[in-house]
Amino acid sequence: MVYLELWIRESANRWKEEPAHVLFDHGPFYRLAAIEEFGPPASAGLRRWWESMRNAWSATMSLVIWLDAPDSMLLERIRSRDRAHPCKEMSDGDASAWLGRYRAGFESSLAVLQLSRPADLVRIDTSRQRPDEIAASLVDLIETHDG
Repeated sequence: MVYLELWIRESANRWKEEPAHVLFDHGPFYRLAAIEEFGPPASAGLRRWWESMRNAWSATMSLVIWLDAPDSMLLERIRSRDRAHPCKEMSDGDASAWLGRYRAGFESSLAVLQLSRPADLVRIDTSRQRPDEIAASLVDLIETHDG
């Protein structure tokens, strides 16, 4: 919660002074999704706060690029990395259920942006391109988006 509030306040101040591209890996919508699906039970106050953060970030971000892949590929990647992950040791079925919950939270966190500015949400299936191809297409996308 602290990340979401401090990032947006700091970003708003910094971008006014020096407009620049800022890339968030596991950024605000990721954090919102985690709170939505795996955070504390949502009281009315938490829900209002969550929606206010979703709305603020939806208005702030100029472009959101969602790198995704089928569950089987995501699980293979998660399990091959030497990093902790909630579903790393889960059965395939439990891990797919966990990923489904996360995706639902992510889609919920992006709902306002998707409704108001659908062209500013780009979902890329990383199972269909090599990393260097994805990087090149993202550079083109960012340059085109800037106009």
